Amino acid sequence: MTWNALAQAHLSARKPAMRHWLIHVRSRDLSTGGPYPIGLWTGDDHETLTVEGEARLYYGAQGEVTIPNIAYGSGTDIVSDDVTMPVSPEAEILVRGTNLRFAPVELHCALYDAEDGDLLDVRRFFKGTIDGAPILTPALNGVASLSLKMVSSARAGTMTTKAKKSDQSQRIRQGDRLRRYGDLGKISADPWGGKS
Repeated sequence: MTWNALAQAHLSARKPAMRHWLIHVRSRDLSTGGPYPIGLWTGDDHETLTVEGEARLYYGAQGEVTIPNIAYGSGTDIVSDDVTMPVSPEAEILVRGTNLRFAPVELHCALYDAEDGDLLDVRRFFKGTIDGAPILTPALNGVASLSLKMVSSARAGTMTTKAKKSDQSQRIRQGDRLRRYGDLGKISADPWGGKS
């Protein structure tokens, strides 16, 4: 990950810089099933930023976002990190009002000039999917928080192909009969949960 020439010159001159974290999730709306992209950031106000050529709205006032130390390395290791944030109306809509199962997530860092507030550059630090979003219940008189469990995109390489999921392919593999009745649920006339 490298900054653009403007940000590198600013950092090389040892000028004061300020960073904000941006979290963007492409979840699905629970009522319509359509896409519901939402962005949260550590800035004070809502702001539209151009990230990777796309204008995205980021909801502010997420100041207490805790970003983990992201470990970089070569290879295909699956990295799992948790982002913790306070309960705000936007974060609550994200966790309770959308379907986050395997939703794509990106974590960016925005670098600003601390003196005049100009945006220098935005760089991606993490790309993956959501693996869970627990609501952390505090102790008595504590403060509740939300957590996004993020798993790196390397996990996509571990998904099995659909060719290995049929009963026929399972029988080839040492007589496994796990999916013997798997195709019965595909019949649309099945009265699931109803009286037959």
